[in-house]
Amino acid sequence: MKIAMLAARGGVWAWQAALADTLASKHSVRRFSAQAARPPVLMRALLALEARVFGRSKLAAMSVWQGEQAPIDPTAFDLIIDLTGSGALPGALMLHYDGHAKESFLWGRLLRKQLPLIDVRRSDDVLAASFVAIEDQSVLTRSLGFAFARARTLVERAVEIIAGMRARAPLPEPSNLPPAPYGDVALASFALARIGSSFMALLRKRGHWIVALRRGAGDFTYAPARAGHFLADPLLFEHQGRAFLFVEDLDYADNKGRITAAELNDSAPQFEMALEEPHHLSYPFVFSQEDDVYLMPECVGARKQVIYRAIDFPSKWTHHSDIFDGMATCDATIVEHGGRFWMFCTQPAPIGSSWDELSIYHSESPLGPWRPHVLNPVKSDARGSRPGGRMRVHNRRLFRPAQDCSAGYGSKLAWYEVTELTPSTFAEVRIETWSPETCGAFTGLHTYDRAGDWEVIDLKMDRPRKGAVRPRFTPNHNLKAPDGP
Repeated sequence: MKIAMLAARGGVWAWQAALADTLASKHSVRRFSAQAARPPVLMRALLALEARVFGRSKLAAMSVWQGEQAPIDPTAFDLIIDLTGSGALPGALMLHYDGHAKESFLWGRLLRKQLPLIDVRRSDDVLAASFVAIEDQSVLTRSLGFAFARARTLVERAVEIIAGMRARAPLPEPSNLPPAPYGDVALASFALARIGSSFMALLRKRGHWIVALRRGAGDFTYAPARAGHFLADPLLFEHQGRAFLFVEDLDYADNKGRITAAELNDSAPQFEMALEEPHHLSYPFVFSQEDDVYLMPECVGARKQVIYRAIDFPSKWTHHSDIFDGMATCDATIVEHGGRFWMFCTQPAPIGSSWDELSIYHSESPLGPWRPHVLNPVKSDARGSRPGGRMRVHNRRLFRPAQDCSAGYGSKLAWYEVTELTPSTFAEVRIETWSPETCGAFTGLHTYDRAGDWEVIDLKMDRPRKGAVRPRFTPNHNLKAPDGP
C-alpha cells in the first residue's frame, strides 16, 4: 500500500518513528510533518527528572521526524495515518484515548494511575482497540512506554486489517470512568504521590503470595510454605482416586520458581519437589491423555512451552515435547470443548505487557500440534485476558477464570462465559468478579481451581519482616465457581 504518515514537526515520540520504519519495511511510506501541540512544560520536566532517576523508556523518548511539509494529496495514497491528533485529514487513520483524539487524554489517565482505553479508527470505524495493561503506574515515563507499545501494535494491526491481511478481533468494552484530560493539578498530585510511594516502599513489607484450600462447605485455610518461600498458581489434579495440589514454589533466595506438589488429606499439605529447571517455572497445568499424565508449566524464561510426562507421579517427570519452541506463553490452559482442544494463554510481545492480550490455539489432541486462532490475539484487555486457572465446562457451557490486572498484576479474579468459540470466532461475557479483600486483608487473587470436593485459590498479602506468615481469613462462602454446587 501507499501510505502517508503525518506527525509533529521536529521532535516526535520514539514509538512513532519506529512505527514508520516498521511500516516502511512492508509498504511504500512517505512522511509528512505539521505543527502539533507539545507536552506541557511541567510534564516535560517530570519526564526529564524521571529519566535521570529511573531511566527513560525507549518508546517514550523523543526522536527526530524528517517529514515533508507539503500538503498531503489524499488521492495519491491508499491510506493516511495522522499521528498529530488534529483530525484535520478526513478519513485518516487516527489513535483515540478513551474516545478522544488528543493525546492529553492519555496523559491524564496515566497521571491518575488508571488504565487507558486506546483504539485506532478511520472516521467512526474502530479497527483495533485495547484496554492497556500498565505494569508500572508509579513512574510516568514507564507508564507511557507500555501505552505507546500497545498503541504501536494497534496501528500495525489496523493497517493489516485495511490491507486484508488480518481479521478483526472483538473490541474491549469501553471504560466507565469519565474523561480524564491532562491538568497541572493531576501532574502535581502524581509527583507528590510518587514521593510518598518511594518513602512507603522503604517501610512496606514485600508482597507475598499464599495458597488457601477448602474442602466441601468449609472455610479457606492456609497451606503453609517453607520459610523464605511463597506459593502461587495453585492447580489441582485427581489421580487414581486421590487429590493432589501443584504450585509454583518460589524461593526468595534466588527468586526462581520450582514446581512442588502435595497429596491432599485432612492434614496440612506436605509439599515435595516435582520439577526444577535452570529457568523459572510457574503455573503447573496438569492433565491426562489416555493412560499418561502430563505437566505443562509456564517457562517464559526459556522462550518455549514444554510438556513433561510423569514417570513416577507426582514427583518425577521426563521431557515429552516442546510445543512452542522459540515462543513463550504465559499461564497456558487447555480445555476440551465442542469436540476440539483449546489452549488459552497470553504471550509476551517484543514490546508491551504480557497481561492484556489473550491468544487461543486449537488442536485435535492436548499434545498438539496446535494451530493459532484466526483472530489472535482474540482479546486485548487488561481487565480479563490472562488465564487464572482451569476452565470449567458445565452443561455444555464454558466458563473461564481470568486475571483482572486493572489495579495491578493479579489484583482480582474475573469469571467469563465463553459464548462463541470456533477456529475463526470468539466471544465471551463477564459474569462475576472475585475481590481479594472479601477473604481478608489481601491485595491480590489470581488463580482458582477445583477437583472433587477440594477448592484452591491464591492470595497476595504483606510479608512480615520477622516471624512466620500468619494470614487471617474472613469466612467467605460467596466465592462459588459458575459450575459449582
